[in-house]
Amino acid sequence: MMILLLWTVVLFISLSGSDARLVDTIDSCFKENTVYNHGHVLAEKSIETVAECQRFCKLFLACTHFSFYHQSRMCYLRQGNKAEYKAGTTSGPKYCVKETVQVQPNCTEGICLRGGNQVHEGDVFVEGLPVCDDSWGLREGTVACRQLGYPGVSRVTVESDYNTVAGNYSMDDVHCLGNETRLQDCHHKTVNNCGKSEAAGVVCTFLDVKLPQDCYQEKKLCLAQGREPEAGNLYYGGQPVCHNGFDLLDAFVACRSMGFLGVKNFTTNSKFGLGNSYFAMSGLNCLGHEASLDECMHTNDGAGCTEYTVAGVVCSQQAEQVAATSVEVPVLISLALALILVLAVVAVILKHRRNKLNKLKNVDKVTNILRFKNPMLSETQET
Repeated sequence: MMILLLWTVVLFISLSGSDARLVDTIDSCFKENTVYNHGHVLAEKSIETVAECQRFCKLFLACTHFSFYHQSRMCYLRQGNKAEYKAGTTSGPKYCVKETVQVQPNCTEGICLRGGNQVHEGDVFVEGLPVCDDSWGLREGTVACRQLGYPGVSRVTVESDYNTVAGNYSMDDVHCLGNETRLQDCHHKTVNNCGKSEAAGVVCTFLDVKLPQDCYQEKKLCLAQGREPEAGNLYYGGQPVCHNGFDLLDAFVACRSMGFLGVKNFTTNSKFGLGNSYFAMSGLNCLGHEASLDECMHTNDGAGCTEYTVAGVVCSQQAEQVAATSVEVPVLISLALALILVLAVVAVILKHRRNKLNKLKNVDKVTNILRFKNPMLSETQET
């Protein structure tokens, strides 16, 4: 009996220890009193546990990490793992990896990716030294990824997102046009003023967006990734158009410039598929009368644009009538507001003139009063 009891205790302890090790393995990817990419939020939600917060992150393609605030029970989804101290917060990655896998640096033609959990991501190294993140953006990331043999770039990282600590850098203030074959061919400086944790990085993509050859012509606007010829993401000169500021008037100009009668709808958030490159234009602000998108006000920097921010359109067939609610309504509203503004200005001018005339009439009345002669005084003077 005593032997059986001892065996039960030993078995219980063994199982408990095994369970404890399993739990530790699962939760070891969570970090207490830590917040990732503070200030950057993809989405947020009131939630009860850290595990639920991680499951919430798994619902979003763009989410790579999460932060759970215990006091407020708020879950914040992030993109990136730049850690900061934050009491009462637990953070972790989208997926917990039970074993640490040593990924060999991905190198070709003097350029390497180091520090990533996967071969297509990491901080960028050129000739053995990291590249500084000053002026680092999607154009530069696109060139780096294509040089490494990938079709394009998913996103870029800064501030040594893959934990590179450097005393020196190979390149600083890199500026690419986007059509270079090597990152080294882009304009850059070899002398830098960068800190020890300012390495530039990339997450390259295996996604290859197929465009017709004529879409790469200068100022050529095309639709891609849609199932119908009149619908898809917008590409200008072979590069995607960012959805920042994109609305119905912008879509109308785009559709009309491609030969369609009008527009049925516009789309955002890469409705027809993710992007894999830098952006041709962003912040579009068309008035509706322009012949092409490049005549509209816009920017070319692509700030704030990612693979998830490609603009798209659903144009109307050439034989179809443009829906009255598609473009005419906003145009008519704009004209009506302009007419109201003109009438208001005219009314103000007329009122000003009327007030001026009234003042002149009042001056005449006062002058007449001053010119009044007393008849009694006049008779006395004559006598």
